[in-house]
Amino acid sequence: MTGKDLDELGRWLQAWGDLTSELLSLSATAKSSWAVDKTLLTNGDVGESVIRLLLMTSAYHLQALGDLLLAGHDYPVAPYTLLRGSAESGARALWLMEPSLGVNERRERYFVERLANIAEQMRDPTERPLAIKRGLEVLSRAVHLGHQAAVGTTRSKASLKLKRPPMTELMGQLLNSPTDASGRTPGTMLYHYLSANAHSVPWALIRGMPTRPSAPGKQLMQLRLNDNDFRMAVSLTVRLHSMACDAAATMMGLNQSVLVNLKATVPRLSNPLP
Repeated sequence: MTGKDLDELGRWLQAWGDLTSELLSLSATAKSSWAVDKTLLTNGDVGESVIRLLLMTSAYHLQALGDLLLAGHDYPVAPYTLLRGSAESGARALWLMEPSLGVNERRERYFVERLANIAEQMRDPTERPLAIKRGLEVLSRAVHLGHQAAVGTTRSKASLKLKRPPMTELMGQLLNSPTDASGRTPGTMLYHYLSANAHSVPWALIRGMPTRPSAPGKQLMQLRLNDNDFRMAVSLTVRLHSMACDAAATMMGLNQSVLVNLKATVPRLSNPLP
């Protein structure tokens, strides 16, 4: 991509971050899903606050990528790490906001998200004792409200029977059309590709890179940003983020025109993404 393309894309990504901040600064209506959720959760249990956190985390990753591109950097790997952070946060927010959920089902997912976070805290030895205590407290409240504990739950592994879906599966469900010849969805391919680059898997790093002869039997390869793959990854990641913003606006009880007007502030790209 040219310097102009990078600059334009960087400003576009930053605009999505600004849109998200503006959206979450608005108040939910009195009869909205978020307002109802607050009546079902007490004692510090997470509710719409975790959705807000996930949405802003997704936006921050997009804004950070925008900053990188505006600075003229098209590093071959770093952009995918930022896109992966955004896509994961957006997908998890969408899982919590699935439209078909009843209030009790959504509350159960809030508890699952909270317990998953506590499980991560247990990885730090200094946090582990307090995390164990918190996990048992959260599990106790969840069970008291009618949610089922997982079989084999112990003091150091407090969890519910309901589990978060694997990220590859979740993204495959959220971005499910069209499928390729092997039946893979755009979401499945997106997460495989972002993860491969974020973990420096060789096939992803060298995919489509130019080579030139070097010593006999050897070739040199130039690692650079793969324009086509990068543009597709940006397009799908921002689509996930946009879907999450749509779902949040619905849960907040906002008029559809509010989000339409906010999205109108995002500039059009002269070279549209696929």
